[in-house]
Amino acid sequence: MIKAILTNTAASVNRSNRCFTEMKTIYKCPKSSYSRESDVRWRYKHALNGNPLAMYELAMDYLYWHKLGADGAKVMIWLHKAADAGSVDACYELAEIYKCGFLQLHVLSGCESTEKYLITKNHKLALTYMARAKELERALKPPNGRALYGAGHGWCYFSPSEKIRINVSCAYTGDFPLKIINSLCARFKYDIPVNLFMDSEGRYDLFIESGYQDEALVVQEDLDKISKPKVRKIRCNIYSLAKQVVCDIESDYYGWVTYNYGSNFTKKERLLKRNVERLKCLIK
Repeated sequence: MIKAILTNTAASVNRSNRCFTEMKTIYKCPKSSYSRESDVRWRYKHALNGNPLAMYELAMDYLYWHKLGADGAKVMIWLHKAADAGSVDACYELAEIYKCGFLQLHVLSGCESTEKYLITKNHKLALTYMARAKELERALKPPNGRALYGAGHGWCYFSPSEKIRINVSCAYTGDFPLKIINSLCARFKYDIPVNLFMDSEGRYDLFIESGYQDEALVVQEDLDKISKPKVRKIRCNIYSLAKQVVCDIESDYYGWVTYNYGSNFTKKERLLKRNVERLKCLIK
């Protein structure tokens, strides 16, 4: 039976503005064509709306990108905002900065002066932010009931059921949020079974909707071990899974748009939102 399902699966797969002073340089750039400036504008918009990841990445833009003037003061402002909003990365960054007493000077060798990138060492603050980062990491464990979780760092969790939690890497799988939305759209529009191939470091995972009601198969193969792939049969209602995927993506569009490393995030956000709306119409 499993062999027949895998065969059918392979066949179905084949078918299947706010102007502001500190950013004036960016806002002088034309908005008609894609540029890195457009991505930073988009990131700044989400940072103003309180997204922790956007705040942290904007701070990194101020640190690494010369067109923003590599402003150390603004780096610290946005890092503190991101840490206060719950960014683990920002907390780790601040802990390292207060421990060492400077920003990343090795990337600023071409600057005329590095004095503004020196930060007063503060061992107490370094320990505080390190502890805060650990606390946030413990709280970020994927909660029950979520189908997708952990966006924005190049990895995410996919949980088709409470007993299965798959770690997915965008470096190999591609744009997984868009892939799962498109697969679910094909399921409800054309009755094509949901098939998701997930490739992480050292392992393959395959989620297959079976021909039986509320049933699916998860095939897992560890490439580091010489053993046969593990095949697990799970209970999974595709309709409930689709509703949860929509809810999880809508809760953090910024994270899911930036999940897969790349650029032109404004265009990617429009595409993801449009496909999410398509799926919502199909499962009403």
